Formats: sequence, C-alpha cells, structure tokens
Amino acid sequence: MRIATATIFGNMANQIQSLDATQNGLETELSTGLQFTEPSDNPTEMASVLNLISQGRQTSQFASNANTALQISQASYTGLSQLNKISTAVDEVALEATGGANASEQFPTYATQIESYLEQALQMGNSQFEGNYLYAGTAVNQAPFQVTRDAQGQISAVTYVGNNSQAPIPVSATASIAANTSGATNQAMAAFMNQLISLRTALQGGDTAGVATAQTQLSDSGDTLISATAESSAIQSAIQSEQAESTALQQNLGSIITTNSSADIATTDTKLTEAQTSYQAVLASAARVMQTSLLNYLSSTAA
Repeated sequence: MRIATATIFGNMANQIQSLDATQNGLETELSTGLQFTEPSDNPTEMASVLNLISQGRQTSQFASNANTALQISQASYTGLSQLNKISTAVDEVALEATGGANASEQFPTYATQIESYLEQALQMGNSQFEGNYLYAGTAVNQAPFQVTRDAQGQISAVTYVGNNSQAPIPVSATASIAANTSGATNQAMAAFMNQLISLRTALQGGDTAGVATAQTQLSDSGDTLISATAESSAIQSAIQSEQAESTALQQNLGSIITTNSSADIATTDTKLTEAQTSYQAVLASAARVMQTSLLNYLSSTAA
C-alpha cells in the first residue's frame, strides 16, 4: 500500500515541531536551572512548589511581625529600665532624707530633686514608638498619663487614661505575643508617679513621717517595676526564639523549593543533545524524501 506524499510530509512536520518544542523546553531548563516555569510544564510539581512558596510568604510575614514585636518590646524594656534607675535614685534621696538628725534642713533640696525625677518619669511614661504611645494598652493615640498641675506648675496628680488591653501579634502559625506592657504594669507606673508626688509634698512640708511612709510605698513600687522589666525581658527572649524558628523554617522551605524545582543539569544536557540529534536526523530524512518526491514528479512529467 502506498502512503500519500502529503501524509508523509504531515507526519514529518509534526515530528519536527515536537522535537523543536522539546529542544526549546530543554534549553529553557538549562538557561533558568528550573524544571518548569509554567503550570502546564508539570502541573503536579508546580502545585507543590506554589504551596511551598505560599508557606514561605506566610512565614516571611510572621518574621516581619516578630521583628515589629521585638522592637516594641525593646522600646518598652528601655523605658522600664529608665524608670528603675529613677526609682533607685529616689530611694537614695529618701534614705538621705530619713537618715540623720539634720536631714530635714535639706528637705527643700531633696524636694527639688524629686520634682525633677517626677517630670522624667512622666516623660518616660508618655514615650512613643513609631507614633504610638508605648504604655497605653491599645489606646495608643493619646498620652496615657495625664497630669494636673498647681499654680506653680508642679504636678499635683497623675491619672492613667489608657486601657488594660494588649494587642497580641502573630509571630507563627501557632503563637501570638503581646509585646506591649500589661495594664497592671501601666497602672503601677501611675502609682509610682503619684507616690513621687507624695514624697515631694512631704519634703516640701517638712513632714518626716510622711517622707518615711512615701519611702516605703516607693520601695514596693520599685519591686513592681523590677518585675515588669524582667517580664519584658522574658517577652523579648520568647520573640527571639520564634524568630530563630522562623528563620530555620524559611531556609528549609527555600531548600525544598530549590530541590523540587531545579533541573538536573547533566541529565537535561544529555536529553538536549539527544533531541538535537533526533531533530537533525528528521530534517535530513525530510530532505531525502522531498528530493525523491521531486524526482518522481519530474519523471512522471517527462514520461
């Protein structure tokens, strides 16, 4: 049975197109180092890689969240540390004020020092991080410690106007961390400032008993501030632990994505050589067929 010339040419054209597509695909693998660049190249593997990429993006977001949480916690810790330093300095003043028979003579000087420490504490309590008040709970848009001043401009009362809420920040698929201080800590800061007011007032009035009472109260507040600072430090450690896990997960996902999508260069190069050889063979075969068909045509015409 004779096969029509058109059929032969059609089959050869299909072979040439198929081999050309194969060559192009293998050349792309070699140039990009990837097994596939389009979903149609390998739908199953592409779906797996896209899922891993999605996980990687989510992990990157958690890492960014953790970095923000760490910065907030560090800023809170810095403020609490400064308050602890103020508390220590106040303890020294109060101790001097109750330590000797002639200490009362220095009460006005001590009162001035305490007033300065009070202003510093207020400024620290109303400190901000990226435009948000640090010690306000979630009411971050207004200064949390509001004051009343007397006719001389001295602070006579401090009121905490923030709230007791905290805003947990997701740092992994299973964990969220509240980086800002608790409502209890913020309230304790307000109490500390009001106790400074009591100490200053007692010193200004020459009230030795009042100075002793304020000293005791301030000592208790100092312990609370120390505990809050330690808690803030522990939060930072927890965040850093989550960051380490996130980094390890990102690296692992990246390694898996690379392994699943990377081409085997040696194998791809061999396949490309084979495809090129087959392509040249088909072209040569097509040329011979075309020559034979042309001769047959000329012979039949001459006859």
